[in-house]
Order: sequence, then structure tokens, then C-alpha cells
Amino acid sequence: GHDERLSSLVYSPEGSRLATASWDCTIILWDSDGQLVHEWVAHTGSVPSLAFSPDSRHLASGGRDRKIAVWDTGQCLVFSRMHTRRVTVVAFSSDGTRMLSTFWGDTPKILDTYSGTMILSLEGHTGGVGAACFSPCGKHVASASSDEKVRLWRTDDGSCMGIFSEHKDAVWLLAFSPEGKTLSSGANDGSVVIRHMRYIIPVEDTSV
Repeated sequence: GHDERLSSLVYSPEGSRLATASWDCTIILWDSDGQLVHEWVAHTGSVPSLAFSPDSRHLASGGRDRKIAVWDTGQCLVFSRMHTRRVTVVAFSSDGTRMLSTFWGDTPKILDTYSGTMILSLEGHTGGVGAACFSPCGKHVASASSDEKVRLWRTDDGSCMGIFSEHKDAVWLLAFSPEGKTLSSGANDGSVVIRHMRYIIPVEDTSV
């Protein structure tokens, strides 16, 4: 197992694998019986974020060493990309073809899953982005920041659809409901805001 404390863990969508990451710079893939399947020395710093693709075939990791890596769970490296700031979040779109990554003090970015090529940079936050996620259908991205704002973006052109300022402290937690009808966020001051998407998304975009 790991030699230092854990920094992230995530189950594969079909439930047969568990991935864990540690401050010892390793990522371990476990089976459902707790047996080690594979271990990667993936980063030169701790790994705060892991994500499986929807089909469980790929595992993404984001590290404090400013690197994003995507692994085939058959143990091969798909790509590795260095950035200028430490990575805070990695996430896959619902079809698995795109990745969302956020960075401390930089803009969220949408990448191609298979090449790491940047597709869009979501410009607007004035603080560190600590949370971001795709909507269930992949048409939108929500992001939250230490600037106390939550932003909603289109994934086709990167335009900002809305800026939400209900919080009065840094916002670090963010989630769409499984059916995409609500977007919730949580801040340092303990506040939680639940937004109904039908009041945010134009009629032609209500399939979120």
C-alpha cells in the first residue's frame, strides 16, 4: 500500500476498481477484494484529485507538481501534460471524450481525453478555482472559486452563462444533481446554495 497519508480516492463507475492516491506520489489501483492491481509512481508531489472515465477505462490524476496524467486502466500512460500551476480538480465529461481540469490561481480548462490538447480555457475567475464539474449531459461546466463566485459555462464555445454571488466566502464545493436539475455549492463560512437550473438555463438548453 501507500507509505504516507492518502490525498484522494475514487471508485470506478462499474464498481470493480478503487483508485487511491497519496502524499508519497503514488497511485494504486485495487480490485473489489482489496487486492493491489497496479501501482504507478505518477507524480513528484501529492495527488489531490483522481477521476475515472464513465466507461472505467481511463483514470485521470492531477497533482501538486502541476502535472495532469491520464492512464489506461490496463496500466498504460495515455498522456501527461505539465501546467504552470498546481492542479486542484480533474473530471471527465459524461461521454468520456473531454476532461475538465482546474488549477490554483489559473483558469479551468477543457482538454481532449486522448491527447491532452486544450480545447477551451474558461476565463473569468479572479481567485483560485477549487471546484468544477460537468453537467450530466456535458453541455455545461460549473466552477467555484476563492473569489466567492460560482460561474456557469457553455462547453461548446467557453462562454460564461452566469455568475452567482450568493456566497460571502471562498467557494470550494460544487455538484450537479444526477439528473442535472439543480446545482449546489458550499463555502468556507458553512453556507450551502441550491440553484434550480430551469431558472438559469435558456429554454433551448434545458437538457443539462
